[in-house]
Amino acid sequence: EAREHVRTLGLTSKKEWQEWSVSGARPHDIPSHPDTTYRNEGWLSWPDWLGYGKGHSPSNVFLPFEEAREHVRTLGLTSKKEWQEWSVSGARPHDIPSHPDTTYRNEGWLSWPDWLGYGKGHSPSNVF
Repeated sequence: EAREHVRTLGLTSKKEWQEWSVSGARPHDIPSHPDTTYRNEGWLSWPDWLGYGKGHSPSNVFLPFEEAREHVRTLGLTSKKEWQEWSVSGARPHDIPSHPDTTYRNEGWLSWPDWLGYGKGHSPSNVF
């Protein structure tokens, strides 16, 4: 049951898990160290726990790049730091990756300004 819930979060690494786990968004009935908690109860791996890897590719979990970027640009974030804070706040939908630069590396990713919708041609000062 815990693993089913965790798989809806769209996390794709142990590091992302650790960030989310301490963000305050983790329910009390989900262990912060599942690898220890479930060591003798069927623990397999981080990809299995988070729902990625063989048969669980992140591309099957996340929105297509263009659709995700369109959504993200509505947030008004203007820096990678703001993105990171928002990403671990609990507000990020499970189908938007916390590390889009890695997830979409070969699917259209250009830069943080492009992802967030600011910079050349996208500057917040150009928004009327």
